[in-house]
Amino acid sequence: MSPSTKKSSDSFPATVASASPFPDVLHLVHEESAFAGEPTVSAPAQQLQSPFRSVYELAGEEGTLDPEAEEFTAFLNELYDEEFDEAIYEFVSEADDIYHERFESEYGDRLAQKLQAARLLERHFTPVIQEATTLLDAMAEAMGQRTLGTISASEIATFIDHYQPQTHLSPTFEHFLGGLKNKLKGALSKGVSLAKKGLKAVGSLGLKAVLEKLKQLLTPLLKRVLQMAIHKLPVALRPSAEQLAKRFLTQEVAEDAPAEAEDTTGDMSDIQREFDAQLAQLFFADEELGQDVVIAQYIREAQKSVTQDALGDLDRARAQFMHELGTLKAGEDPAPLVENFIPALLPALKVGVHLLGRPKIVQYLAKLLAKLIQRFVEPQVASDLSQAIVDAGLRLINLETTPEDEAQAARGTIAATVEDTVRQVAALPEYVLDNPALLEAFEQAAAANLPPVLSERTYESRPELRETTGMKSTWLWQPWRGKKHYKKCTRVFDITLMPHTARVVKTFCDMPLAEFLQDRLGLTPGRPMKARVHLYEAIPGTLLSHISKYESMVPGFGGPSAWSYLHPLTPEAAGLLLSQPGLGREVPPKYLDHHPTTAIGQRLYYLEIPEARPQVVPGAGHAPTSRRTRQVHVTLDFPRDQLHVRLFLSEAVAQTIASKLRQRAPIGTVMTHIRAVLERRLHTILSGRLQSHLQILHGGVMPKAALGGALLLLPQKMRQKLVSQLSAWLGHSLSQHLQQRSQDFIAATEAPADGVTVTVTFTNPPGFASLRRAMGGQPISVKDMESLEGMPEVNMAIVAGFHRG
Repeated sequence: MSPSTKKSSDSFPATVASASPFPDVLHLVHEESAFAGEPTVSAPAQQLQSPFRSVYELAGEEGTLDPEAEEFTAFLNELYDEEFDEAIYEFVSEADDIYHERFESEYGDRLAQKLQAARLLERHFTPVIQEATTLLDAMAEAMGQRTLGTISASEIATFIDHYQPQTHLSPTFEHFLGGLKNKLKGALSKGVSLAKKGLKAVGSLGLKAVLEKLKQLLTPLLKRVLQMAIHKLPVALRPSAEQLAKRFLTQEVAEDAPAEAEDTTGDMSDIQREFDAQLAQLFFADEELGQDVVIAQYIREAQKSVTQDALGDLDRARAQFMHELGTLKAGEDPAPLVENFIPALLPALKVGVHLLGRPKIVQYLAKLLAKLIQRFVEPQVASDLSQAIVDAGLRLINLETTPEDEAQAARGTIAATVEDTVRQVAALPEYVLDNPALLEAFEQAAAANLPPVLSERTYESRPELRETTGMKSTWLWQPWRGKKHYKKCTRVFDITLMPHTARVVKTFCDMPLAEFLQDRLGLTPGRPMKARVHLYEAIPGTLLSHISKYESMVPGFGGPSAWSYLHPLTPEAAGLLLSQPGLGREVPPKYLDHHPTTAIGQRLYYLEIPEARPQVVPGAGHAPTSRRTRQVHVTLDFPRDQLHVRLFLSEAVAQTIASKLRQRAPIGTVMTHIRAVLERRLHTILSGRLQSHLQILHGGVMPKAALGGALLLLPQKMRQKLVSQLSAWLGHSLSQHLQQRSQDFIAATEAPADGVTVTVTFTNPPGFASLRRAMGGQPISVKDMESLEGMPEVNMAIVAGFHRG
């Protein structure tokens, strides 16, 4: 944002707008001065203070640890499983497909349709819950007379691992059931551990009683997942684990910091965290009555009828706005149309909530936006806009266009420009009444949505008014008819992907594109390949599976999990692949991670490569599933004074390393492949900006912060020191192990399982006490940071396939 946009609403420098080719709107300031009394809402400062700050106090002082708080947070944070988020995502995607194909209609009451769909979808997906219930019943029959204190975690794990479904399940159901089994196994095993430690809350619980209560949590979980699929899940789902902090400390939990960007569908992980909270409270309730209250509340919340349909309202408002734009007469003011459109946008935008219920501001924004778009709805200009969209490649994505289709596309670009402008302005609450900020937001939205409609001289003087250089393109809502799920660029790029480019461009999880192409598409690295690049953009409600489904005519799309072949179109990727960095979009780090949550406005690309041969292995129920790509996961386990790093190497990378070991290549050559996986990834994971691939087990860190955000409590130098020391520890221990016991790794690659998992555990790491105090909010010194130096005790395990650890 330029400095000019930081002016208050009382001052608007005319120079900002005079350079704009769009109509001057600054004269409206005095006309609308009556709205200056509307309060400006400022974003609250981000606070990362722990609700359990008193858990860790003075270094080394005995009696400062609240054991129950420590055990509760450790229990909760250990339950979280990133793999289960993916299972939930697949479940939501399948339910979403069924809903749109069978239930959603342009006619009739939308909320009534959703209620009917919820009942029928629940019936469709119930078999997977029935299987989990059968599993718990079988366990209760086999060992239910015992208490948690008289059973072992290994007995529970063995029973659950060997359970086979009693009915045939689809791969999606198998994946979800597998996630549930892991979740139940983790909860029960942890319950056993707590009982053996003598916690009164769980020590005397009979296993059968616990299993009966666990069964009661399964159906509400299914309801939550299906609610998200039909967009009925409340926007502000707050896991009740946060509220349980009141039980340990008599203080309110701080509100979440404002989001850097908006999720297209909400965060899938919230569903899992809420379910984990119920499991934790089940084991930590003071008495059986408390357990029943917890379960009853979860069931009640899941059964609540949500009366809002924000995404449905937005879709209908888009269609209405576009239709009414087509009915405007020459010279007619579009302000009333914009004024009706904006309120439908705001509920679908987390950052726009502060504008709801403030009609004066909405009217004000509508008038300003109307002035900016008025020229585009004049009959002659609208016709020129339609032709510009045709010239920009409309017929490349819609072969059978009619004049009405072309006019509809033009109205769609205007609507998209308004929508994107409102989203950008709504994200900056302190600038809501700042005309230069509005004009800048409009210009950015126009550059992103409108084809080249201004003179070449204008673009030469204001190059930021278009995204590309030397080519014509635009972005259109898709599918072409019916409900809109995403945008697609009208230009498909034909490129030659060079080996060095594929090594430099990063896809999700900091992975080089070359490695993804080898692991997932079976392409030989080191040689050029022809590719067609398709570009997409997420809008409110987008699931990545929407793109792969509706783009089924694009070779390689349309199959199960085809959405996982999409890559983030960052400015760097757009510049290196397409020589058009303006087509890329910067997004917060969490949207560049291995996580099925997408940001509104995030851009993605798909590579159509004729030589590609998707690599699959047997998955759930022996159905084929895509090969895994590399992963790194870090756990800071303060109660046990341990640091764990789990490194999964893809089959291709593992075989390359094994080949080097068989040839007795210098260990430095072998470690080059491992460092390529580890080093950048560790920096990202330990940056504090992610919400995955990290677990922090600490009595002073609540669940969401335990996935990464709590690291921001540490000084930057301490985070950097942690990364450098951890890299050094890993490099030293891995190189020694591979030199002395290379056969362990070679044997793992010879097994039929996909890839190799290397787990390294550091016990009593130097400086861990300082880290623990800092995570609890205590000040640290330079000496504390120096204490990270030294070498901890090391234990290493190398096994075939993917293991959670």
